[in-house]
Amino acid sequence: QVCGSIQNKNLVISLFGKKQADNTSWAKSVDATNNDEIEFLIVVKNITNGALNATVSADLTNNIAYTGNLNIDGASAAGSIVSGIDLGSLAANSSKVVHFTGTVQSQNSQAVQVIASTNANGMFDSDFFTVNITSSASTAAVSDSPFLEFIKNWYLWIIIIGVLIALFVIIFRRLSTNP
Repeated sequence: QVCGSIQNKNLVISLFGKKQADNTSWAKSVDATNNDEIEFLIVVKNITNGALNATVSADLTNNIAYTGNLNIDGASAAGSIVSGIDLGSLAANSSKVVHFTGTVQSQNSQAVQVIASTNANGMFDSDFFTVNITSSASTAAVSDSPFLEFIKNWYLWIIIIGVLIALFVIIFRRLSTNP
């Protein structure tokens, strides 16, 4: 098995991806954070001398939400790549290109694999794409609040003042209750 495409006797499937915001070329892995949009490209190629009826699907894991934008050979298509798409008949030595998008839905740093598979005349082949999810900077937006910044910078002084006030109240009560 070769990383990038897994070849069987009659069929080759390749899965690539890239972040939608980047103008990079198609790759076998991408680094992403929460809410990053990823474009996927699947190429299914019939390498026989006869036609094959093929279907294709993608397992997007729980960390990638399918967002649609499904195209087959550049034309909009209905359906969901997750549940499977009928590519119809692939002529001898021809290919179909499937394009779709997904959004990263994870706050945790982890590597997840998207798996594309095809089935043609009883033959099954698959390929994978890796998304390296890193923790996003979404918590920085929460800490930009002036109140939270004040607390963050002065919390030790606030604690010290609170302890001193508590001690003052305790000492004052004891002195005022003694005859």
